[in-house]
Amino acid sequence: TNAADAIGLVIFCGMGILMSTVAGLYRRLRSRLEETVAIRTAQLSRSNEKLIEEIKARKQSQESLQKLNAELENRVNEQVVQIRKVNETLELRIAARTAEIETANTTLRTSRMAALNLMQDALDARNQAEQAKEQILKSEQRFRLLVDNVRDYAILMLDPQGRIITWNESAERLKGYKAQEIIGKHFSCFYLPEAGDKPDQELAVAARDGQCADEDWRLRKDGTRFWASVTITALRGNDGELL
Repeated sequence: TNAADAIGLVIFCGMGILMSTVAGLYRRLRSRLEETVAIRTAQLSRSNEKLIEEIKARKQSQESLQKLNAELENRVNEQVVQIRKVNETLELRIAARTAEIETANTTLRTSRMAALNLMQDALDARNQAEQAKEQILKSEQRFRLLVDNVRDYAILMLDPQGRIITWNESAERLKGYKAQEIIGKHFSCFYLPEAGDKPDQELAVAARDGQCADEDWRLRKDGTRFWASVTITALRGNDGELL
């Protein structure tokens, strides 16, 4: 019985020591576990805080990016509006300038056509004038030939005041004056002194009635007389004035 009690006591003491050791290990393990949990919790807490800060930072960045995008869109829209306005203004200016150019071209074409027509009219008028001049020259040549070939009549022309302006060979032969001697003198030199103002009267009659005829004595250069049959005819231009 004493041995059994001793063994029981030993076992009890051993159990007590074992329990005490286990309890100490448990406490140490629990303490380490708590420290580890605390450390891990702290790490997780710091990680969460960093993550929250990163999320806030990203959120702020996104908001800033959205604001920048909105501002960029607004600026782009404003630029687009300005570009459209500039384009519209340029289109209006181009249209106006095009209209001006077309008007100028039309005016230029019209002016060119008018100038060409005027040039053609001028050429036609010049040709007509040259033809008329040629016809006049031919007429004058024929008239001069006719006058120069008249032998028995002195044909001459007077200005409205009675001064001699043309002379021919028949007049020179009948009256004795050369052309350089008589042209420019008054035709009254062919009348007798006693004729008085008869030359002026006959000029007036011819100017009034278109013609004046007379037969009377006339004088040659050498003073000799000859019986003459004279006709004075008034020549008028297109305007009715005496030539």
